[in-house]
Amino acid sequence: MVVSVKMEDSTFSTLLAGLYVTYHDAEPYAIPSYIWLMLANKLNEYMDNWRYDVQSLEDWIANYLLITAKEVCTPEELEEFRKNTIYMESMNGNMTLIITGDIIWEENELGRILQTYNQEQ
Repeated sequence: MVVSVKMEDSTFSTLLAGLYVTYHDAEPYAIPSYIWLMLANKLNEYMDNWRYDVQSLEDWIANYLLITAKEVCTPEELEEFRKNTIYMESMNGNMTLIITGDIIWEENELGRILQTYNQEQ
């Protein structure tokens, strides 16, 4: 059974921050609050149709969401990250933070998964 919960972006962003810090053992103050607000705003587009039968939000945060400095990524990694359902960049001091993650049941990602699966068969 799925229960619908309505919350403001600021509350949702706090939930996202708490889950990310917990699952990734990240320093809570390393990622500014405006990053979490950006992510909450973007994820709101997907929450009404989130496929909990495929993946929980908690599992997505633990296994698919990545927040990192752009400057430490290789060009190949950046190319892959840009293919994700969620891809955002934001300046943070003297570096750029990347917020990225695939929502695996979205059409583009599902197509890539099925193509890879069919090639392996």
